Amino acid sequence: MGYGNRSGKVVITAQARPESGGSGTIFLETGSAGRRPGQGRRRATTPNEDRYLVLTARRHRNMNATLLQQHLRSATGTMVSTQTVQNRLDGVGLYARRSMVCVRLTSRHLRDRREWATEHVNWRRNEGSNALFSDESRFSVHPDNRRIFIWRDRGSRNNPAFVHESVRFGGG
Repeated sequence: MGYGNRSGKVVITAQARPESGGSGTIFLETGSAGRRPGQGRRRATTPNEDRYLVLTARRHRNMNATLLQQHLRSATGTMVSTQTVQNRLDGVGLYARRSMVCVRLTSRHLRDRREWATEHVNWRRNEGSNALFSDESRFSVHPDNRRIFIWRDRGSRNNPAFVHESVRFGGG
Protein backbone atom coordinates (compact mmCIF):
# COMPACT_ATOMS: atom_id res chain seq x y z
CA MET A 1 0.00 0.00 0.00
CA GLY A 2 2.25 2.83 1.15
CA TYR A 3 5.99 2.56 0.75
CA GLY A 4 8.67 5.03 1.65
CA ASN A 5 11.02 6.19 -1.08
CA ARG A 6 14.45 7.75 -0.84
CA SER A 7 13.11 11.30 -0.42
CA GLY A 8 11.18 10.24 2.68
CA LYS A 9 7.75 10.75 1.04
CA VAL A 10 5.07 8.09 1.14
CA VAL A 11 3.88 6.84 -2.24
CA ILE A 12 0.36 5.43 -2.39
CA THR A 13 -0.44 2.96 -5.13
CA ALA A 14 -3.93 1.85 -6.17
CA GLN A 15 -4.42 -1.85 -6.79
CA ALA A 16 -8.09 -1.84 -7.87
CA ARG A 17 -9.50 -4.41 -10.24
CA PRO A 18 -11.51 -2.89 -13.13
CA GLU A 19 -14.49 -5.19 -12.51
CA SER A 20 -14.90 -3.89 -8.96
CA GLY A 21 -16.15 -0.48 -10.14
CA GLY A 22 -14.82 1.26 -7.05
CA SER A 23 -13.17 4.64 -6.69
CA GLY A 24 -9.83 3.14 -7.69
CA THR A 25 -11.24 2.40 -11.14
CA ILE A 26 -12.42 6.00 -11.52
CA PHE A 27 -8.98 7.23 -10.50
CA LEU A 28 -7.22 4.95 -12.98
CA GLU A 29 -9.55 6.00 -15.82
CA THR A 30 -9.78 9.74 -15.20
CA GLY A 31 -6.76 10.56 -13.04
CA SER A 32 -9.09 12.14 -10.50
CA ALA A 33 -10.97 10.84 -7.49
CA GLY A 34 -14.00 13.03 -8.32
CA ARG A 35 -17.23 11.89 -9.87
CA ARG A 36 -17.57 11.22 -13.54
CA PRO A 37 -19.54 13.84 -15.47
CA GLY A 38 -23.14 12.89 -16.05
CA GLN A 39 -23.44 10.80 -12.91
CA GLY A 40 -26.24 11.37 -10.46
CA ARG A 41 -29.92 12.14 -10.69
CA ARG A 42 -31.16 13.60 -13.95
CA ARG A 43 -32.87 16.99 -13.96
CA ALA A 44 -36.65 16.86 -14.24
CA THR A 45 -36.70 19.66 -16.82
CA THR A 46 -34.64 20.53 -19.86
CA PRO A 47 -33.16 24.00 -20.39
CA ASN A 48 -35.94 24.70 -22.93
CA GLU A 49 -38.60 23.80 -20.36
CA ASP A 50 -36.85 26.01 -17.80
CA ARG A 51 -37.00 28.93 -20.27
CA TYR A 52 -40.69 28.18 -20.90
CA LEU A 53 -41.42 28.36 -17.16
CA VAL A 54 -39.55 31.66 -16.80
CA LEU A 55 -41.24 33.17 -19.85
CA THR A 56 -44.70 32.09 -18.67
CA ALA A 57 -44.07 33.43 -15.15
CA ARG A 58 -42.89 36.78 -16.54
CA ARG A 59 -45.91 37.08 -18.87
CA HIS A 60 -48.43 36.03 -16.22
CA ARG A 61 -46.99 37.40 -12.98
CA ASN A 62 -49.96 36.41 -10.83
CA MET A 63 -49.91 32.69 -11.74
CA ASN A 64 -49.05 30.42 -8.85
CA ALA A 65 -46.67 27.47 -9.06
CA THR A 66 -49.51 24.97 -9.51
CA LEU A 67 -50.86 26.79 -12.57
CA LEU A 68 -47.35 27.08 -14.01
CA GLN A 69 -46.90 23.36 -13.44
CA GLN A 70 -50.15 22.64 -15.34
CA HIS A 71 -49.12 24.95 -18.20
CA LEU A 72 -45.80 23.13 -18.51
CA ARG A 73 -47.55 19.74 -18.52
CA SER A 74 -50.03 20.81 -21.21
CA ALA A 75 -47.33 22.40 -23.37
CA THR A 76 -44.57 19.78 -23.11
CA GLY A 77 -46.03 16.75 -21.37
CA THR A 78 -43.42 17.00 -18.62
CA MET A 79 -44.73 16.38 -15.12
CA VAL A 80 -42.83 18.19 -12.37
CA SER A 81 -43.65 19.15 -8.80
CA THR A 82 -44.56 22.66 -7.74
CA GLN A 83 -41.34 22.72 -5.73
CA THR A 84 -39.38 22.14 -8.95
CA VAL A 85 -41.22 25.06 -10.56
CA GLN A 86 -40.32 27.29 -7.60
CA ASN A 87 -36.70 26.11 -7.72
CA ARG A 88 -36.37 26.89 -11.43
CA LEU A 89 -37.83 30.39 -11.01
CA ASP A 90 -35.72 30.96 -7.90
CA GLY A 91 -32.67 30.02 -9.95
CA VAL A 92 -33.23 32.98 -12.29
CA GLY A 93 -34.15 35.44 -9.53
CA LEU A 94 -37.97 35.31 -9.67
CA TYR A 95 -39.61 35.03 -6.27
CA ALA A 96 -43.26 34.71 -5.25
CA ARG A 97 -44.00 37.79 -3.17
CA ARG A 98 -47.10 39.67 -2.10
CA SER A 99 -47.87 42.60 -4.32
CA MET A 100 -47.74 46.02 -2.72
CA VAL A 101 -51.23 47.31 -1.95
CA CYS A 102 -52.08 50.98 -2.23
CA VAL A 103 -55.22 53.07 -2.33
CA ARG A 104 -56.56 53.87 -5.77
CA LEU A 105 -56.00 57.58 -6.41
CA THR A 106 -58.21 59.66 -8.65
CA SER A 107 -56.89 62.45 -10.84
CA ARG A 108 -58.19 64.94 -8.25
CA HIS A 109 -56.18 63.21 -5.50
CA LEU A 110 -53.04 63.37 -7.63
CA ARG A 111 -53.63 67.05 -8.44
CA ASP A 112 -54.16 67.94 -4.75
CA ARG A 113 -51.01 66.08 -3.74
CA ARG A 114 -48.97 67.82 -6.43
CA GLU A 115 -50.29 71.25 -5.36
CA TRP A 116 -49.49 70.57 -1.70
CA ALA A 117 -45.98 69.41 -2.59
CA THR A 118 -45.24 72.48 -4.73
CA GLU A 119 -46.53 74.80 -1.96
CA HIS A 120 -44.30 73.17 0.65
CA VAL A 121 -41.21 72.43 -1.43
CA ASN A 122 -39.18 75.11 0.38
CA TRP A 123 -39.96 73.96 3.91
CA ARG A 124 -37.00 73.81 6.23
CA ARG A 125 -36.28 70.67 8.20
CA ASN A 126 -37.72 72.03 11.46
CA GLU A 127 -40.99 73.07 9.70
CA GLY A 128 -41.43 69.57 8.28
CA SER A 129 -40.84 67.98 11.66
CA ASN A 130 -43.97 69.72 13.03
CA ALA A 131 -46.24 68.14 10.41
CA LEU A 132 -47.91 64.85 11.29
CA PHE A 133 -48.72 62.47 8.47
CA SER A 134 -51.00 59.62 9.45
CA ASP A 135 -52.93 56.88 7.78
CA GLU A 136 -56.50 56.07 8.69
CA SER A 137 -57.44 52.82 10.38
CA ARG A 138 -58.70 50.14 8.08
CA PHE A 139 -62.21 48.76 8.54
CA SER A 140 -63.54 46.45 5.86
CA VAL A 141 -67.22 46.09 5.06
CA HIS A 142 -66.30 43.58 2.35
CA PRO A 143 -63.19 41.88 3.70
CA ASP A 144 -60.94 40.80 0.90
CA ASN A 145 -58.02 39.30 2.73
CA ARG A 146 -56.79 37.34 -0.27
CA ARG A 147 -53.09 37.75 -0.52
CA ILE A 148 -52.18 38.21 -4.12
CA PHE A 149 -48.79 36.70 -4.91
CA ILE A 150 -46.84 37.69 -7.98
CA TRP A 151 -43.54 36.56 -9.48
CA ARG A 152 -41.15 39.48 -9.41
CA ASP A 153 -37.44 40.24 -9.35
CA ARG A 154 -35.65 41.66 -6.34
CA GLY A 155 -35.92 45.43 -6.08
CA SER A 156 -39.06 45.70 -8.21
CA ARG A 157 -41.58 46.07 -5.38
CA ASN A 158 -42.63 49.63 -6.27
CA ASN A 159 -42.92 48.96 -9.99
CA PRO A 160 -46.43 50.16 -10.95
CA ALA A 161 -47.04 46.92 -12.84
CA PHE A 162 -46.78 44.99 -9.56
CA VAL A 163 -48.89 47.27 -7.35
CA HIS A 164 -52.39 46.09 -6.45
CA GLU A 165 -54.80 49.01 -6.05
CA SER A 166 -57.58 48.63 -3.52
CA VAL A 167 -60.69 50.54 -2.58
CA ARG A 168 -60.27 52.52 0.62
CA PHE A 169 -61.85 50.93 3.72
CA GLY A 170 -63.03 47.89 1.78
CA GLY A 171 -65.65 49.91 -0.10
CA GLY A 172 -67.62 50.85 3.01
